[in-house]
Amino acid sequence: MAEQDSEHSIHVVLLPNPSQGHINPILQFGKRLAAHRGVRCTLAVTRFVLGQSGQQPSPGGAVHIAAISDGCDRGGFGEAGGIEAYTARLESAGSETVGELLRSEAAQGRPVRTLVYDAFLPWAQRVGRRHGAACAAFFTQPCAVDVAYGHAWAGRVEPPLALGEEEPLDLPGLPAGLRPADLPTFLTDPDDRGYLDLLVNQFGGLDTADHVLVNSFYELQPQVRTPLHFGSEYVCSLNPRVAKESDYMASTWRAKTASEGSKLPENFTEKTKERGLIVTWSPQLEVLAHPAVGCFVTLCGWNSTMEGLGAGVPMVAMPQWSDQTMNAKYIEDVWRVGVRVCPDDKGVVRKEELEMRVREVMEGERSLEYIRNAAGWKEKAKRAMSEGGSSDKNILEFLGKLGLKS
Repeated sequence: MAEQDSEHSIHVVLLPNPSQGHINPILQFGKRLAAHRGVRCTLAVTRFVLGQSGQQPSPGGAVHIAAISDGCDRGGFGEAGGIEAYTARLESAGSETVGELLRSEAAQGRPVRTLVYDAFLPWAQRVGRRHGAACAAFFTQPCAVDVAYGHAWAGRVEPPLALGEEEPLDLPGLPAGLRPADLPTFLTDPDDRGYLDLLVNQFGGLDTADHVLVNSFYELQPQVRTPLHFGSEYVCSLNPRVAKESDYMASTWRAKTASEGSKLPENFTEKTKERGLIVTWSPQLEVLAHPAVGCFVTLCGWNSTMEGLGAGVPMVAMPQWSDQTMNAKYIEDVWRVGVRVCPDDKGVVRKEELEMRVREVMEGERSLEYIRNAAGWKEKAKRAMSEGGSSDKNILEFLGKLGLKS
């Protein structure tokens, strides 16, 4: 057996759910850990994801990259044909290849002290235990959304809830006045049972996890309480953006692929080139941080929501599914940094509605309030991650429990 790596006394393996919105937060968390002397971090990513990104397993960098299998090496999720089939393949192949990774690292003198696993992958705890690693569940979604799913797991909420129900819900840890339409869509849509099972099952075995980590910062949702100790981290990652074109505002629109340009009206790009820019990719955080940005039209994915708050930019919320609906509720009514669009009776957000909401945020009666509140959240996020801030303290406490000496 190789000798123990003398430079790193603590080795942490990070295991995300294999989708970009889950990989980026846990990667940023890993970079934060690896910045401390004596800590080595390895990110375990599926072969399909590595192939799509053009990267290869790498022993270098702040966070080392290792390949595992989800049982769908050639086609990823699409190869499985559905969420239930993919989840089964991922558990089977993932359990085997993550175990191989932990054995390999130990044989090379780098035994894994802790496995930080995405809460979507509760089976990872069993794998870590078999190889003598402590286990930390990492919740990628916000505290309030986690609590909502926790109520379903505990039987206090019985999905699917009726969307038309106007009676406010009384759920401990969540704001008063919530209605079913404010909750994540998987709690109201009867056709999304596979995803609901995945989300509710996050809580299986959570009581035996050594640590629970949440992708947030304390000041953002202080009313949310869990019976378990958890650390928290403010992280930033890149998610799609939505067009915010109007007759007087400059805009940026990220199209997921170049082929999506064919869906635009004829000569659209040429006609709007003085006021708008369409790109296939952009560094969203850098864009939001630019002082010229006055409004962020967002689908309200949690990573984008965190980036908007961290950049201090007022928002127009245009949620579609999953946790986006609940994040939009917080944007409008709890943090008060923006407004939510109203779809028509066919569920379509018309251009007139979107323009009205953008104008409301940028030049309406409450525009200065949105600007002040957004700036306030930017400062709170900055303080949380600064030395002595709430997240900084939680990270140091987490490392201390792993055995890192200050």
